[in-house]
Amino acid sequence: MNEVPLRILLDANPVAGDPKSGPRRFWTTREIAIVRERYPRGGLSACLELLPGRSATAIYQVARREGVVKVDKGGKPLERNRWSTNAHIDDAIRRAYQGEPNSGAIGRLAAALGRPRRWINARAQVLGIAVPRFKEEEWCEAEIELLKLHAAKHPAVIQRQFSKVGYVRTATAIANKVKRLRIRANASDDGDRYYSVMGLAEAFGCSRDTVSKWIKDGLLKASKPKATALTAKPGDDGVAWRIDRADIKRFVVDNVAAVDFRKVDKFWLVEILAGSAR
Repeated sequence: MNEVPLRILLDANPVAGDPKSGPRRFWTTREIAIVRERYPRGGLSACLELLPGRSATAIYQVARREGVVKVDKGGKPLERNRWSTNAHIDDAIRRAYQGEPNSGAIGRLAAALGRPRRWINARAQVLGIAVPRFKEEEWCEAEIELLKLHAAKHPAVIQRQFSKVGYVRTATAIANKVKRLRIRANASDDGDRYYSVMGLAEAFGCSRDTVSKWIKDGLLKASKPKATALTAKPGDDGVAWRIDRADIKRFVVDNVAAVDFRKVDKFWLVEILAGSAR
C-alpha cells in the first residue's frame, strides 16, 4: 500500500476486509505487537495491510495508547495530529446536541466521525451549542469588557484569563456569550429593536447573502435609514438595512421551512419570539 498522509487516512477511516465484531473485536497481543513494531516505521499504511478488520482510527487509537508514533531515520516524531472539521461534521454535532447529549450519544457520534469524545465536546463549545447544566448568573460589566478584550481567542483560553482575575465561567458559557456579543455588535445603531443584515446573519447562523435574499424575495420586511434610503438596494452592505424585532418574529413564524434551526442561536431566538427586549 502506498504511503497516505495520516490526516487523509483518519478522515476516510479505511478498513481491510470486514470490521471485527463480537468477541473478535478485542485486540490480541499479536495485533498490538504489530502496531508497536510497524507503526513507528510505516505509520497507519503499514499497519492496515497486516491488521485486516481494524480501521485506521482504531489502529491510531491503539498506537496512541501504546505511546508509539511514526518517526524519521533519526528517531524524531513526524506526526502531530490536528483534527479537522467541515460543514457536515459540524451539522452532525449540532444534531446530536439538539437532543439529549448524554454520554452514550456523544460516544456514538465520536465513533461515527472518527474523532475523540473530548474533541467533540470542545467543538460543541466553539459552536456555542453545548448546553450548560445550570442557569448561569448574570454577567457583570467587568466580565463583558474582559470578554470583549479576548473575544478572538479560544473559549478555553478565555476561561483561563477569567480564572486569573477570579471570574468563574465555563468554556461553554463563554462561547455562547461571545456569539451573542457578536450579534449585538453587528446590530443597527438603534439599540436592541433593530438588527442589521450582518447581525441577523450571525444570529441565524447563515450568510449575509441569505438574509439579503429573504429581504429581496419579500419574506423578511426591512427598512432603510433616511440617510441611505435613496441609494441602498437589497444587495448592499448590511448597514444599509435595518430589521425590526417584530418583523424578525413574523418572519420566523411565517417561514419555518426557510430557517435552519440547527444553526440558529436558540437563546437569542427565544428572546425574539418571547418579545423580550433585554
